[in-house]
Amino acid sequence: MTSESSGMGLSRYFLRTWILCSLLVVFCVLGFSVAVIRHSLARAESQASRELNSQLNWGVNLAAEALNSSSDEAANSDSTDQNTLQKWAQSFDLSFALYDIQGALQGHSIDETSAFSHLPKQLSVRSDQPDDQLKALTNLPAPPRSRVVVKRILNPEGSPIGLLRVVRSEADLQNYRWQISLAAWTITILGLLIALLLAWLLTRSITRARAAIAVICDVTGHGEIIHHLDQSGTGDFEDLITSLRQMNVQNANRIEALRQESQTQEDYSNRLSTVLAGMVEGVIAVNTTERILFANDAAMDLLDITSSQQQVIGRPFWELIRNLDVRKMVQEVLSRVDQATREMELPRSNKRIAFLASRLPGDPCPGVVLVLHNVTELRRLERIRSEFVSNVGHELKTPLAAIQACTETMLDGAIEEPEHARRFLSQISEHADRLHKLIIDLMELAKIESEEDVFDLQIIDIGIPIQESIDEHQPVAKARQVRLEYEPTIEELLVKADPDGIRTLVSNLLDNALNYTPASGKVRVSWKSDGQDVIITVADSGIGIDPGHQERIFERFYRVDSARSRDAGGTGLGLSIVKHLCQYFGGTIELQSQPGKGTTFTVRLPLVTAEINELEQYRPL
Repeated sequence: MTSESSGMGLSRYFLRTWILCSLLVVFCVLGFSVAVIRHSLARAESQASRELNSQLNWGVNLAAEALNSSSDEAANSDSTDQNTLQKWAQSFDLSFALYDIQGALQGHSIDETSAFSHLPKQLSVRSDQPDDQLKALTNLPAPPRSRVVVKRILNPEGSPIGLLRVVRSEADLQNYRWQISLAAWTITILGLLIALLLAWLLTRSITRARAAIAVICDVTGHGEIIHHLDQSGTGDFEDLITSLRQMNVQNANRIEALRQESQTQEDYSNRLSTVLAGMVEGVIAVNTTERILFANDAAMDLLDITSSQQQVIGRPFWELIRNLDVRKMVQEVLSRVDQATREMELPRSNKRIAFLASRLPGDPCPGVVLVLHNVTELRRLERIRSEFVSNVGHELKTPLAAIQACTETMLDGAIEEPEHARRFLSQISEHADRLHKLIIDLMELAKIESEEDVFDLQIIDIGIPIQESIDEHQPVAKARQVRLEYEPTIEELLVKADPDGIRTLVSNLLDNALNYTPASGKVRVSWKSDGQDVIITVADSGIGIDPGHQERIFERFYRVDSARSRDAGGTGLGLSIVKHLCQYFGGTIELQSQPGKGTTFTVRLPLVTAEINELEQYRPL
């Protein structure tokens, strides 16, 4: 609401309130004034009537005496009773006319003769009709602003003997009435003016108080504090407005505290949601009725749930995790234990999930939090480790057993026979070399898998270590009657690698090819570039690898033909070392093989262009 519209609203409210108060005051004052005037006039009228009745009673008695005294003779105005009646009329400013029972005029006021000149000397109504006589006298003309009263005169026996007609001037009474009305209306007008002024003051006080209260309510509704407020002219409402201002401050402080608390809770909720959303582990919260309260994205992915989070909230968790052991675990945690763990395998995806159930804080327990871990890879690594330990033990046991057997045979006397001793010593040396090579390969593999900077990566011409490895294996190939061919490239192919690592990589591939290629066979090595990678190919015409074994050929100690591999002197770690070296140098290795036709290993390493080489050379230390 703008100040202009607020001011207009307050002006209309002030005018409307003042008009209503003024009308109420006017009605009240006018009503009171009219009531006072009517009461005063009625009281004056009653007083005048009582006085007139008292005077008439006196006059009737005098008139009766006058009629009685003249009952034997004709009445005259000079009689004593007539004089007394005249004095009575003069003393009370009255005019009278006295008629006997026969309707004859017996006397009248002396000073009002002219006023009574119209009076008949004899009433035309018969004496046996007193009521008609009374009515006739009453209806006779009278001066204006006067009152006519006709009284029947009775003798002591109660018989009518005459009529007394009295005329009283009402001028004084009218003047008195006018004075009372004037005074009453003067007081009324003054009272109205004072009342209207008081109504204006009261209305202004109410209006200002209303405006102040409206400002307080408006500001309080927005949770703000009123710093400046005009309380002048609010009258008795000042205490109320002061209390409202105090309430405004308290309310604003309370709202600010609630706002800060709400912001803190919102920030905490956002951080918690971010943490839960970013967790690798799945998190599911269920209530005491085993219905889902919350599930993060990781839990949905682990359980292969395609529904949205909003769709799963409120559903029983056992509809998503159909495993009786997990449900029993949740029930155990809800009832008696603090934590419990279970593992289950998802039949559709072959994932192995570990569940950790913990009670939510509270008494009674409000629910359970389930933390889901994908232990599929962990269990696979544990299996590989177990197989590795078993294979290492087996690989070490075989040459050691041979060395032990040869040693025991020589100790049993073969050492005395030079021919047998030399043969046993040759076997011991052969198996010792095999153990040495196995240990070297194990150390090499462990060094590569340690993910430390075990190699000195530098930009090299890959053709140099490849050529060195080929030259090193030429005597072996010649001894096994296998042709070792290679196709050198003229251009310089640069890669970022370690020279010893490249020699080890190529040597292991050549060892594998020579071991499984029969005599008269061929092993061919080539290296070239496709513009992005350096491609090293080692192809043989050996026995090949069955498709069922190709997927596991790079695992440690995995052999297609264990007996043939040992006879060839292999440790079962060569191809695993090759795979790890390729990954270390940022490359890949692929296998293509057909049983009876040979095997081809293809290694791809990132090519270093001339621009990258130049940047590497000028990189600051």
